[in-house]
Amino acid sequence: MPNLRVPVIRDYSTFHIFNQYTLASPRRDRFVEGLNRAGIGNCIYYPVPFHQQKCFAYLDYASDDFPVSSQAAAEVFSIPIYPEMTPSEQQEVITTVRGLATEP
Repeated sequence: MPNLRVPVIRDYSTFHIFNQYTLASPRRDRFVEGLNRAGIGNCIYYPVPFHQQKCFAYLDYASDDFPVSSQAAAEVFSIPIYPEMTPSEQQEVITTVRGLATEP
C-alpha cells in the first residue's frame, strides 16, 4: 500500500510490544475521517513537530529546519492496540484501514 507506511519490525528482533500502533500517510486526513466514520478510535499524538512547539520557541528554529520531523507530524496517526482487543475487533480495524488505503 504505497500511501500507507506501517511500523518496521526488524528480522533480528525477537519480541514486539506497541504502546501505540502508529501508521503514516500523506493522506492522513482521509484515514482519520474514514476511521471516525467507522467508529474506530484513532489519535494524532504529536500534530506539531517539537521544534515548532511554543515551549521551544526560544530555540528559534525555522519550520523547515527539521523536515523529517515536520513530515512525521503531518502524516502519522495511531490506531487502536490493546491486550483486550478481540480478534473480530482487530479484523475490523485491519479491514477498515486496508479499505481506506486502497481508495483512489
